[in-house]
Amino acid sequence: MAKGNAKANDAKNKKLIALFQKISLGINAFVVAYHLGYKGDFFSVSTILYVAFFAVQEYFALQHLEKHGKPQLGSEGQIVSCVNLADPKDLGLYTYVQDLLWVCWTVQVLLLITSYAWFVYVLVPLYGVYKAWDTVGPMLKKAAERHSAGQNPLQPQPGPGQRIQGYSRKDRRAAARQAEKDDKNAEKAAKKAIARASTKK
Repeated sequence: MAKGNAKANDAKNKKLIALFQKISLGINAFVVAYHLGYKGDFFSVSTILYVAFFAVQEYFALQHLEKHGKPQLGSEGQIVSCVNLADPKDLGLYTYVQDLLWVCWTVQVLLLITSYAWFVYVLVPLYGVYKAWDTVGPMLKKAAERHSAGQNPLQPQPGPGQRIQGYSRKDRRAAARQAEKDDKNAEKAAKKAIARASTKK
């Protein structure tokens, strides 16, 4: 990454984080004012928990985004590289952190109108499970295929030319003893065959 782009990304990230902080503070202040002045139920346990529930999530989400968006500095303190928080490719998994912010803001505002807005928030963990299944699902499928083939799904598979090891140390020892016994029996059989051949001559 060029230094010019890194510096530009750093400046953009600071502006973006500042904007997100203003949005979060503005929405939370509006929610507090609504329950304090209009409904008059701000000091109820349910309202305090509801406000704290979203405020804590937004705080930690902003902290993680800000940390991810900080530039990497060289030995002389110069900016070497910096991700772009506005680019999903640079965000990676932090895309979900940013999505969480938008969901929290949206649900907070909608809850002032209807309690059904909680159903929108439920989409967050469901979406997380869906994305996690994209990663875990293929792994579980491979493990099931190896298990159905009579292999231990938790044991590393052998490479080309390697023998498949037993399921446990005890099994491997038993297999080694059996192999040694088979070698001895084969050696005895070979000696008998040689003895018979020499007797016939």
